[in-house]
Amino acid sequence: NQWTGGIVYNNKSWTIDVEGYVKELAGITSLTSNLGDLTNQPYSRGNSRIRGIDLLIKKRVKNYRSWVSYTLSETKYEFPNISESSFPSSHDHRHILQWVNLYQKSNFEFSLSTQLRSGQPFTQASGVGLRTNNNGVEVPFVQYEDINSNRLKNYMRLDGSVSYHFGSEDGFHGLAVLSIQNLSNQSNVLGKSYLLEPRVDGTDLPDLLEVQERGLKWTPNIGINLWW
Repeated sequence: NQWTGGIVYNNKSWTIDVEGYVKELAGITSLTSNLGDLTNQPYSRGNSRIRGIDLLIKKRVKNYRSWVSYTLSETKYEFPNISESSFPSSHDHRHILQWVNLYQKSNFEFSLSTQLRSGQPFTQASGVGLRTNNNGVEVPFVQYEDINSNRLKNYMRLDGSVSYHFGSEDGFHGLAVLSIQNLSNQSNVLGKSYLLEPRVDGTDLPDLLEVQERGLKWTPNIGINLWW
């Protein structure tokens, strides 16, 4: 089920677009075999509910264009065999703010954009435990806190680019682009996972290792596109 409603306002060089929505999904399936002691089933079935509001403001002044977008949303999951209460989904970004600027001068186009968003939820490991498997052998496992009860740090990225259009009216055309992703060299954590590493001293409980997935830092890109 999905309900969507909004309003668009245009006045000369201004555009304002506001949209609200509610989406409900039933019978979704999720892989849950990596949640340690939270569930002993490889897959789980449940429901999700998404609600939010999007705001877009655009402005054009001669060769300059700019727009700002903001999203306030909430995505909740309900999986009875994992948690008695609803919990945030792994891609639940409550706040997302984007600002894009474009300026065109002759055959050149310059762009600068920034994105800010709240950190996504993740399940924090609390320690290492032992449990007996089907063969009666004690095996270590990762113990977790409540599912998606913690959040990563806020995400921030600044990108810039310069593009040049060239060619002739009746011949080939080309586009050369130089872009730099993450101009501010921000270190963004995109996700966390946990591994068990046997201890060198031979004790029963292994060490708990935290693995962080990080986004690219300052990254240049060069591209050329030709067509006839």
